Amino acid sequence: MILAANPKGTSPLRLDQELRDIAEGLQRSQKRDQFSLEQKLAVRSRDIQRAMLDINPHIVHFSGHGAGEEGLVFEDDTGQSKLVTGTALAGLFELFADQVECVVLNGCYSLEQATAIAQHIKCVIGMSKAIGDEAAIEFAIGFYDALGAGRSIEFAYKLGCNAIQRQGIEEHLTPVLLKKVEIIGSAARLPINEVIKKWLRRIPWSGIRTTLLMSVGVTTLVVLTRFSAILEPFEFFFFDQMMRFQSAEKQDDRLLLVQITKEDIANFGSGNINSLPDKVMSDLLTTLINNKPKAIGLDLYREVATDKKSKLYSLLKNTPNLFAVCKVANPEVDSEGNTHPPEVPEERIGFSDLLEDKDHVVRRQLLRMDVKEIENNPCSNKQKTMESFSFKLAQHYLGKEKKYKQTKNGLASGNVVLEPLGGSMTGGHQSTKWLYGYQVLLNYRSVCTSEKSRLPPCSPHKIAKAIRVQDVIEYGPKKELKQFPKDKLKQEDVKNKIILIGTKREGVDILAGTPFSFGGGEPEISGVTLQAQMVSQLVSAVEDGRHLLRVWFIGHEILWILFWSLVGGFLTQFIRAPRKLILSITVTFLSLYVFCLIFFTSIKLWIPFVPPALSLLSTSGVVVYIRLKSRKLS
Repeated sequence: MILAANPKGTSPLRLDQELRDIAEGLQRSQKRDQFSLEQKLAVRSRDIQRAMLDINPHIVHFSGHGAGEEGLVFEDDTGQSKLVTGTALAGLFELFADQVECVVLNGCYSLEQATAIAQHIKCVIGMSKAIGDEAAIEFAIGFYDALGAGRSIEFAYKLGCNAIQRQGIEEHLTPVLLKKVEIIGSAARLPINEVIKKWLRRIPWSGIRTTLLMSVGVTTLVVLTRFSAILEPFEFFFFDQMMRFQSAEKQDDRLLLVQITKEDIANFGSGNINSLPDKVMSDLLTTLINNKPKAIGLDLYREVATDKKSKLYSLLKNTPNLFAVCKVANPEVDSEGNTHPPEVPEERIGFSDLLEDKDHVVRRQLLRMDVKEIENNPCSNKQKTMESFSFKLAQHYLGKEKKYKQTKNGLASGNVVLEPLGGSMTGGHQSTKWLYGYQVLLNYRSVCTSEKSRLPPCSPHKIAKAIRVQDVIEYGPKKELKQFPKDKLKQEDVKNKIILIGTKREGVDILAGTPFSFGGGEPEISGVTLQAQMVSQLVSAVEDGRHLLRVWFIGHEILWILFWSLVGGFLTQFIRAPRKLILSITVTFLSLYVFCLIFFTSIKLWIPFVPPALSLLSTSGVVVYIRLKSRKLS
């Protein structure tokens, strides 16, 4: 019995020729008396059951369209398409399993339905992919010619495949013969090589080749797009998001921030609204030095020399653990830079330059910079390479045994290596002109405290204990100096600590964006607090084993992008139902993000998310387009 359907709106098939050729083949065969051919055209789903009941066929042949997991295409009452699933067809043929010996589904992507029906019928033939009209007709002629000659179904199947091949059509592997014995789990009784052959023939090899080629092509385009820095803003967005997802940490008790506030300026009085009077600064430094800190960092631009006979001059010049800042001139951003305090020797000067990305967010820390070619550099006229302010402080704190030393792998202290960005390891930073000097990613420390402030409960602003100048010194009615007034500070808060002195006033201090500023709802961070973050990162990596953020070698990133491109391609190739495909792609997309987040938060490895996500979706879209186009042509 032949069931044929070619609904309105589907590509026209040469069903009349297929039916005529089958009839002619059986009519001229040796065993023609053993065959009775019945044809049902424009078949609706209810017509199948009526034909099965009326005709009682031994062989059922379907000619028409298939839609993979969605089912076979029959007609409804208006002649439009109506899909019947493999499960529904399997249930029907189960009822007639005692009379039907073979089912031939001569339609595109009908292997799914064939597999379901083969649980109940001895022999079922389905198509593993799209099959053209000519190939379908040649298979039917070869198959029924063999049956008419009295040959077995397996022989007839092989002759049908050979008929396609003899016509020079490369679709002879598309028909697949399934036997009930294999489907219900008795394949172990067959020779293992036969079992392997059967399963290999079910794999749509041409589709796999298409997927591989598309994956490589899409990956190449995505990688080139990434190199052009077009994806950089999107990669930064997810970097910031994952930074905010990190667990909160405790304050770094090795640091103490002394912030010059507007109350300090009003309290101590100064002709310069940007700094303290020299006497107040001298008393502040004296008080701190007397309590034996490990290092003092003066994050203030003091470009005018003090009186050489003053106490402040002597402190700045002769205190070996006191470090000051300067700012390197940068003609590209029209910055003349800032010179360092003239009293402080150059070996205790570090640059305070920040590395802001295009969105004005600081995600990197600059440790060293080549300054020999910078003209009129206010930082130094002698040094060829300068170290940053934060690096100077960290090195002094760590001491001779623990400080970072230059190795073949970069700056290292024991097992801790500061892996520099640049060359073949850039992460999401593709604007290579900004990857100068020795720079690393900055792993912000977000700290939770119960103190009431306009800041969120957990914030990178709370990196260390912060006090005002008036919490360190105070003057009595007769201008006498009082150290640690009102018990706001104790000696243990200063001893063996890194003291950072800087301003905390809008319009005066340098403010910088962080991953917590944009999208995290936090204000920009002050320069002295940012320097504290940088010092803490360098010191805690050595003393606490706190992980540094790293990136992959570019070759690994390309393989990572290719892998997700292949995943998208194969999902689309093997999952035909639209709803299942959309669900699978969505779950895979979310899984990719979760993988990236776990790598970032657990082992501090920033692996790409945007490029592989783009390749996953693009490859899926391309494969779907090719499959639909192929189905339309078939």
